[in-house]
Amino acid sequence: MNVTKVLILIFTISIISCSSNKTEDEKNLKIFDGDVFLRTQQEVNEFGNSNYSEITGHLIIEDYYNPSNESVIKTLEPLIDLKIIRGGLWVWNNYSLKNLTGLNNLDLLENKLVIENNKELIEINAINKLASLNSQVEIISNEKLSSINGLIGLERVDGNLMILDNKTLPNLEGLNNLREISGRLDIIDNDLLLEINSLKNLTSLGSDLYLGHNDNLSQIDGLAGINFVNSELFIIGHPNLNNLQGLKNLKHVSSNLSISFNDKINHLND
Repeated sequence: MNVTKVLILIFTISIISCSSNKTEDEKNLKIFDGDVFLRTQQEVNEFGNSNYSEITGHLIIEDYYNPSNESVIKTLEPLIDLKIIRGGLWVWNNYSLKNLTGLNNLDLLENKLVIENNKELIEINAINKLASLNSQVEIISNEKLSSINGLIGLERVDGNLMILDNKTLPNLEGLNNLREISGRLDIIDNDLLLEINSLKNLTSLGSDLYLGHNDNLSQIDGLAGINFVNSELFIIGHPNLNNLQGLKNLKHVSSNLSISFNDKINHLND
């Protein structure tokens, strides 16, 4: 056998070997086709035991039964193999869920993120691998939520960012790397929110900016990176807001501007 034939043989074996390995990897990748609804702990466990790494549709996690029922969702740990959701993720109306541990390997979410009305949820650290979202983010009415550090990987939101009615959230730590929101930014009715400094890297906002009724908010310095608001700007109902220094670099608001019912603000130069 001459040298040329030997080289061809080696090359052919290499291709076959690589193809075989790829096929084996693909066999190990489990994909669920469609939407997934998980409404009891048993359903979470059963889906987790199937070791799916990808869902082609939405994932909805929501308690279905009375909160006194033993079937309520208490942990998402069985979902640890999940890496990709081609749709959106809804975690809402859960009575006993305290964190999102189990979603630690989720690094791609192609639609909206909704975390809403979770009575015992304290933190969302487990979703810290998400770098961008192709739709809006809603963090709404989680009465014990004290941290959104799980959003620390987020650099872009291609939609609206809404942080509403989280009564015990003291700051926006977790949005430190956020640079762009293509839609609107709403921060409303977060009673213990003291400051929004974590928004300091935000420079691009595609639509409205609405700050409303955050009773303990004392300063808005985190908005200093914003030069343009491409629609409406509202800063309303902050009895403890001391100044508007966070707007010092704002050059243009394309529609309505309303700064009102902020008891300590007497004029726009404050």
